[in-house]
Amino acid sequence: MLKTFDAIYTHRHLTRAGEMMFMTQPAMSHALRRLRNVFDDELFIRTPKGMLPTDCANKLAPLISHGLAELQTTLEISMSFDPATAEHQFCVAVDEYGCLRVIPRLIERIRPIAPGVKIQAIDVGTKPDETKGSDRIINHYLDTGEIDLAIMFTHDHPPRFKEEFIYSEPAVCVISENNTLVGDKMDLQTYLDLGHIKLYLVSDENLTVVDKALEKLGCSRKVFMSLPHLGTALSAVANSNLVATVPLQVAKSFGPIAKLRFLEPPIELGASSIVTVWHRRWDKDPASVWLRKMIKESCADL
Repeated sequence: MLKTFDAIYTHRHLTRAGEMMFMTQPAMSHALRRLRNVFDDELFIRTPKGMLPTDCANKLAPLISHGLAELQTTLEISMSFDPATAEHQFCVAVDEYGCLRVIPRLIERIRPIAPGVKIQAIDVGTKPDETKGSDRIINHYLDTGEIDLAIMFTHDHPPRFKEEFIYSEPAVCVISENNTLVGDKMDLQTYLDLGHIKLYLVSDENLTVVDKALEKLGCSRKVFMSLPHLGTALSAVANSNLVATVPLQVAKSFGPIAKLRFLEPPIELGASSIVTVWHRRWDKDPASVWLRKMIKESCADL
């Protein structure tokens, strides 16, 4: 019954919740009636936009979700994980950068030794606010067990999560080969005079590492456009006099193809650390331990 509640709350639709539970709609309706009797509340009100949760349902939802996740952990933690025979799908939250740098290496690493293991990558780096792509949505996914872990740039996490360093990478400035406004080196004034493409990744903060570094110098850049995708940003740079500040290996990989030059930034940015983040309840889970080990090994030479 609690799993039924969680399915309805997640999908806000009785039929889709039933599909998730492998139950018919009459069976779901019967389960919902039982739930209403148990909690002495309507729980979900049918509306044109779906099943709207009541205040009682909203209060129950995080408790039920957390309890189900803890129970699932208890059931799975006692089971061993044999990658050679496992039929298992991992769900990983990752932005475009992680998809480019980490996921191909991970797949190459695990395919020969775990033919039945699948990786589902969820893009959560496409919007820098409180909706899709924010830190909070990743935290929610980890709390509910919708993802096994996240691959992201390091930052402060709530204590219920753990992180492990994978590798670090410096940033470079990328400009078009046809950009005549910049010589062999990028000085600070030229950097400030150029129009910038601002790239945002998974974060609740509006200021990127570039903005924070400039702020320390009492400067700010002229942002011509903000983009969530590295490929789009590099294409825009290649056909303009704009500049983008991107991870070094991305510039090396796509620079020659897109006819781009990359230069040292005129500000101190330091190297960004890429980490895996997971919920502490999965810390000793055999499958989770194995996945984290595979990610670490696949990126050992970065």
